[in-house]
Amino acid sequence: MSAQELFAQAQENYNMGILSLTEETLTALIAEYPNYAPAHHLLAKVAYDDNQTMETILSHYDNAIKADPNNQGYKHEKAYRNANFLYLNAGIPEAKKIATQILKENPNYAGANFLMGQILQNDFFEKNLEKTPEEQYSDENKKLALENDFETLKYFDKALLDDNTNQEWFITRGQLYQAIDFKTATFPRSNNEYLQKAVLDFTSAIDINTANEWGASAYIARSESNLLLEKFEDATFDLDMARTFVPHHTSNCLSAIASIKANYMNDYEGALTTLNELVDFVEASEEYSSEFAQSQKSSPYYERGKLKIEHLNQKVEGIADLKKASAYSPNDDFYKEEAENN
Repeated sequence: MSAQELFAQAQENYNMGILSLTEETLTALIAEYPNYAPAHHLLAKVAYDDNQTMETILSHYDNAIKADPNNQGYKHEKAYRNANFLYLNAGIPEAKKIATQILKENPNYAGANFLMGQILQNDFFEKNLEKTPEEQYSDENKKLALENDFETLKYFDKALLDDNTNQEWFITRGQLYQAIDFKTATFPRSNNEYLQKAVLDFTSAIDINTANEWGASAYIARSESNLLLEKFEDATFDLDMARTFVPHHTSNCLSAIASIKANYMNDYEGALTTLNELVDFVEASEEYSSEFAQSQKSSPYYERGKLKIEHLNQKVEGIADLKKASAYSPNDDFYKEEAENN
């Protein structure tokens, strides 16, 4: 087979997320065509996605650049991967230096723009830690925080303008919109444009891939915005979808759904149905079977017990739930006192 045919095969496997087969095909391709630059480049991306060492990742980029020395895209991508690694491993000044150089050569490079936005946020956070509580909560500092958010937003906007396929970036920008909303909140919240923009970004992340961890995170984040927008049905829908596609979110999502139904929708029967499902889940799930995890069963019983007592006129059943919560956490005085005082 020709280099192009083998590469097309590898690319197809990569697009389907089959990293091991992609790597196997690329290794065979390079053995026969050692100077085929796209194969080295794709192998670098496979190594990155497969969480291989940075040394291995960068060596593949070096091979791609050696085979195609005039390809600026390879050079910038290598530099970005290195800068991102440094950023995640406390080498922020060097990461900023590399990202700045990339943007000097290519102002529209998406990864470097996104990274610069992250660095701006981190820089402000680090400087904020050096301030006293009075300084942190001063009007002047709140103004500086908001200015930093808008400056960060410019970088995130540039990144997503150039690459609108990255779930993490949409979620991160959506969360920034949420932070800006918090600092500029107007009432009613449904009129706040930043919450609306957050919902749009989380929706974009969901549209890219519903059934992965990022998709679940986007559903959960969107539910928070929908709750503030008083779209309660939409908020519970989002939480239901998050736990459907990524089951390890089931416990937290069911608890949040029950809370929304009880506290915002006054749907106490609906909340009880959800809490019944939550109790059944924690009792049946192996996740809660260890001795260490037993205490985590207390919260669902406590929530159901309080709901029965305070809203459903089921005091006897409610007290039984509170006693069950206390039994699962025998060393926690809170649950014990709740069971005794009701």
